[in-house]
Amino acid sequence: MLGTETDSEDMDGTVIRESDYSQVDEGRLREIMAGFVGEQLQVPPMVSAVKQGGKKLYELARAGVEVDREPKPIAIHAIEIARVAIPYCDFTVRCSKGTYIRTLAADIGRRAGCGAVLYQLRRIQSGAFDLADAVTVDTLKTWEQADLEGYVRKFLHQKAQLLRLPA
Repeated sequence: MLGTETDSEDMDGTVIRESDYSQVDEGRLREIMAGFVGEQLQVPPMVSAVKQGGKKLYELARAGVEVDREPKPIAIHAIEIARVAIPYCDFTVRCSKGTYIRTLAADIGRRAGCGAVLYQLRRIQSGAFDLADAVTVDTLKTWEQADLEGYVRKFLHQKAQLLRLPA
């Protein structure tokens, strides 16, 4: 969501700044987001499980302590905008392990000159596991034992395939 910044880079945080976003349109957003595709360094957010000095950053953040963090190498393979309704922008990201989408949203807002916060996040794929293959708990409750066993076997097979990949 453009024009808002929080201490956690998402809607769960405390608002620390609100800015005018009227100069940002869909074309400008597309241009800015395209600039993030590729390999880069990203500073992990304070509200994260990254450890520093034996403590998780989120523990320090909760205690009101902010520390300098080392940038980590990440890769943004693709960013696709699905819908723009300023101040909101729905987009899909394909990225490397360790990428913080909250931080990506905040960085997009900084480049736009108005700040931004991650309004909502839905992980649609993680490795070989895709949301399209997911089932709800209610659906699982209706399955017979054989259905459930077949579903579990399918995912155990996928995991076994992943374990055979070269390091």
